[in-house]
Amino acid sequence: MLSWLRSLAKPAVRRMQVGVDVSAYQGRPDTWRAEAGTISWAAVKLTELEPNGTRYVNEFAAADWSWLRQNNKSRIAYLFGHPSVSAADSVDFFLAELSRLGLENDDGVALDLEDTDGLRSRSAPGLRPSWPISSAGWGASRCFTRSCPSPRPGTAPG
Repeated sequence: MLSWLRSLAKPAVRRMQVGVDVSAYQGRPDTWRAEAGTISWAAVKLTELEPNGTRYVNEFAAADWSWLRQNNKSRIAYLFGHPSVSAADSVDFFLAELSRLGLENDDGVALDLEDTDGLRSRSAPGLRPSWPISSAGWGASRCFTRSCPSPRPGTAPG
């Protein structure tokens, strides 16, 4: 029985594609790509509208985005969301940055929603997992060191 179960898992593992989640923490592509190894995609953090009003833009996003396209890698742009911040304001901020970088038909878009801001789900006025952008509860440590499922445009791995 165990060998039969293992045989079922092998095709799924073969379909896995290695990807990474990069933000300013990882630096420019020449800094992170050696540690990342052979990848087929990357998710690039573009923006984060913080509860205190700080408007964070990943200073290396343009370099990451460009490197991925030049090297024929799939790209996912994501915003780091906060449930205590207006969803409309977060998306407007994200889309302004994404417009500057450019979005192509085969690119993906995702929402990274990891922080509760101390709110319970029903009391959060802003971003929620049911919000109409794909919600991703994955971070750099999870996809930076292991294979993640192949992304589809408009969705996030995980």
